[in-house]
Amino acid sequence: MPGYTGLVGSGTTPRILDVGCGINKLPGAIGIDRNPRTRADVLCDLDHFPYPFRDDSFDRLQAIHVIEHLSNVIRALEEFVRMPYVDFLRAFDLLRDAAAGALQAKTEMVEANLRLVI
Repeated sequence: MPGYTGLVGSGTTPRILDVGCGINKLPGAIGIDRNPRTRADVLCDLDHFPYPFRDDSFDRLQAIHVIEHLSNVIRALEEFVRMPYVDFLRAFDLLRDAAAGALQAKTEMVEANLRLVI
């Protein structure tokens, strides 16, 4: 990456943002969630943009089981791209795998319902 000189955080510890962290926040990460009964460090509605972080303020972003709860997925993905400087391609791989898994599950559910009808 042009201009990348190291980790955003101080020292060698990467700064990680755990979006929609819930009660299982990634150890060492900064958690963001809308629910006050979570382990979030920052409370905010994930459907209101922009999120309260500067551009490139994290080395990594984790968002597990979050996309399906958002009303504006495209805008959320734009935020996901804006904040981390490194490792976003890994997030896209995870998103692709999650989408494939969701499609497979939906296909299996439709097939099972068809078998019930037939």
